[in-house]
Formats: sequence, structure tokens, C-alpha cells
Amino acid sequence: MEKMQKCTQENLQQLLQSAEQRPERLKAALNIIEHSDNTEEQKIKLLKNLRFYLLDDIHFKQQLLDNVDYSIYQLRHNHCEEE
Repeated sequence: MEKMQKCTQENLQQLLQSAEQRPERLKAALNIIEHSDNTEEQKIKLLKNLRFYLLDDIHFKQQLLDNVDYSIYQLRHNHCEEE
């Protein structure tokens, strides 16, 4: 697991580039981080939104993983039906 880094503008930019996969959202997020006239509250709101989207993505992938596991279970116990 990666070591937590200090909260610097550069580290926040790297975090956003690593975590945000949609180019338009990345551009908007970097714009907020790079402009010093944005408040800490705006930056916190940005990071909370990013956290929400990452968590949503984790839940989606967990559902896919559960479906794969269930399919494996069904195949092992001959519960899959062929069409």
C-alpha cells in the first residue's frame, strides 16, 4: 500500500490524476486545485466528490465480482442452464 503523502498542491494534483478517469472532470478538478483563490472548503468539497465517485465505482466492481463468484459457484454445482 502506498504511503500517505502530505497535502501539497502538487500531491493533490497527482492524486486527482491517479483517481479521476474522466478527462472533463479531471480538468475541472485540477483547475480548482491550481487556482489559489479557491478556498480550502472548495478543495475539500472537490475531494469529497471524488471520494463519492471512487466509492461508487468500488461498489459497482464489487457487484461484478459477486456475480462472477456466483457464476463460478453455479458452474461448480451444475446449476447453469444451457440455452
